[in-house]
Amino acid sequence: MYILSVREPYATLYGLIPDIKMNETRDWPPKIPKRKLPADVLIHASRSTEEFYMLDVIKLKVEHPQVQALTIEHLNQNLGKIISLVKLVDYVQMTQQFINKQNFAELSCGCYAVGKWAWVKGKVFPLPEKIPYLGKPWLEDASNEIILNVKQQLGI
Repeated sequence: MYILSVREPYATLYGLIPDIKMNETRDWPPKIPKRKLPADVLIHASRSTEEFYMLDVIKLKVEHPQVQALTIEHLNQNLGKIISLVKLVDYVQMTQQFINKQNFAELSCGCYAVGKWAWVKGKVFPLPEKIPYLGKPWLEDASNEIILNVKQQLGI
C-alpha cells in the first residue's frame, strides 16, 4: 500500500468522488510496476491551501452535484489527513490523442500536457475516519500501522 499526497481541491476530487477526476496528473510515473496493478494507493490531502482558489474555477466548469456541494470548509477538514484508498488501475504517459479522449470535467480538474503522466483510478474507498499524516512530495510506502488502520476502517 502506498501514500500519495495531493493538494486540495484535487485530493477530494480524486479521492472522494468516484466519477470525477479519474486521473491524477503528475510529471512522473508511479514507482509501481504495471504487473502489480491494480495497486492500493492512499490519498493524502496535503496541508497546502495555495490551490484552494481552483475550487471556484472548477465549480464554474463542472456541474456535478458533489462538486457543487464542496466548500472551503470541507477542504480545510481534509488538510494533513489520509482521506481515502483508491485502486490505481493504470498509468499512462500522455499523448495528444490521450488528452483528446478526456471529457471536459476531467480536463477541468487536472494538468493535461503531452509527456505528463495520468494515474488512472478505479474504485474509491473513502475512509470513515481520516488519518492525520505528514505527507511527502513523492509516492511513499505506507507504514504497517497505517495499513492496519485502513484495513480495520474498511473491513478488508
